[in-house]
Amino acid sequence: MLALELYDKLQGVALNLFVSMENQAFYLEGGRGIEMLRLLAQTFNPMDSNTIGKLLDRLQNITLPDTMHLGLFFANLADYNMQLSWCNQGLTQEYLVFHAMKQLSKSRYKQEIDSLHLHNTANGSSFKSLSELEKMLHRLDSYKERPFGGEITVSTGGKPGDTVSALKKKVSFNLGTGAAVSDGEPKDKDSTFTFHKETWVGAIDLDEK
Repeated sequence: MLALELYDKLQGVALNLFVSMENQAFYLEGGRGIEMLRLLAQTFNPMDSNTIGKLLDRLQNITLPDTMHLGLFFANLADYNMQLSWCNQGLTQEYLVFHAMKQLSKSRYKQEIDSLHLHNTANGSSFKSLSELEKMLHRLDSYKERPFGGEITVSTGGKPGDTVSALKKKVSFNLGTGAAVSDGEPKDKDSTFTFHKETWVGAIDLDEK
């Protein structure tokens, strides 16, 4: 299916790689979609020494800014390593886990990473892959009652490590006349508006105007 999907989407010189009867028999009839991807990458995005150096530099300097979702951090790390593996420069999962934990220890996940280090040291264990580490951080996010990997935006006034409940206390919504609320209570104590229990809803008895 991958081979057929690629063949349907390719155009121009990229399609010319697979129009011959020999190549159609090998790639399409043989179901070699991955091999098609490799040939396309080798032809149009050659992994020369300069490209490899740039990928290694990106991988080594990868970070998790407060505005980036944790899932994107892991996706970028895996993507860089996959491209390096095309030219036999890929890194082992053990090193990737070590590097990910090192970089995450400088981010909003510092407390979680420190806890995982202590846990692994006490049990003489370690994570075997990036997916194992990502799943564990997912569990810790769930335990702390916050969305997995959620980035912190400037509008919330949050800081790294804030839980969902802590962020809610800092968020102020401005939904129009009489609807500026914080933590479900009207800012103006003299307001006659009735506010919904969910802060994002705002006032629930506003007139048509």
